[in-house]
Amino acid sequence: MGKSISVYGGGNYYRNYIHVSDLVNAFLIAGLNKKVNGMTLNIGSSETLKFIDVCKIIQNEIFNFKNKKIKILSSKWPGKNKLINKRKYVLSSNKFKKLTHWEDKIKIINGIKSTVVSFQKK
Repeated sequence: MGKSISVYGGGNYYRNYIHVSDLVNAFLIAGLNKKVNGMTLNIGSSETLKFIDVCKIIQNEIFNFKNKKIKILSSKWPGKNKLINKRKYVLSSNKFKKLTHWEDKIKIINGIKSTVVSFQKK
């Protein structure tokens, strides 16, 4: 839509991003795998990225696709923001991977590209 991206606190907090197709695939595999029945397991991408870096990927892909420069604005955290949002959250899917041989396949750059294209179609 051409709007800027607001990044709170410099965007220096880590997350694991996963494409919905990889997540659905993991759920289907879990449903068919008797080893994981009833277990609570983490599912996420194998790559951990800073939020600011994800915003830069988005910015770059929008520029590549629409030749439009999107600004990334640094903002202060909202006053009533919960401390949990400021943490660095890195998860491991290793146990799930070991039990099921599942792997995430869609890299963040490809997921963002397909998302930008799908928004353009709307």
